[in-house]
Amino acid sequence: MPDVAQGSPAPVAAFLTVIPKIGAAVALARFVSLMPPDVAWRAIVALISVTTMTLGNVAALRQTDVRRLLGWSSVSQSGYALMAIVVMGTSDQALPALVFFWPATPLLTWRLSLWSPI
Repeated sequence: MPDVAQGSPAPVAAFLTVIPKIGAAVALARFVSLMPPDVAWRAIVALISVTTMTLGNVAALRQTDVRRLLGWSSVSQSGYALMAIVVMGTSDQALPALVFFWPATPLLTWRLSLWSPI
């Protein structure tokens, strides 16, 4: 994602770092809602979530290009969405958090992309 974000114009980079992430989160949330409760999918998705959050944030620390930073931020934000999906069946606040996260992410990413030179 960082390479795509760096090589694209700022509005395209903002679009590419947000829309696929939202689509994947919706698809995964729907998929895991259909999973039987005895399958250990929560631990697997939680591990992927923690790895994604850590990798995205650590890699973003060393970026000097705003668009690459946006790309790595997108990676870490995917981890945050995954964690909400992990707790979706156990917490009443998971779905409202995810519903708030979906529209807030494109707005913030678009705002950050305005700082990047075209």
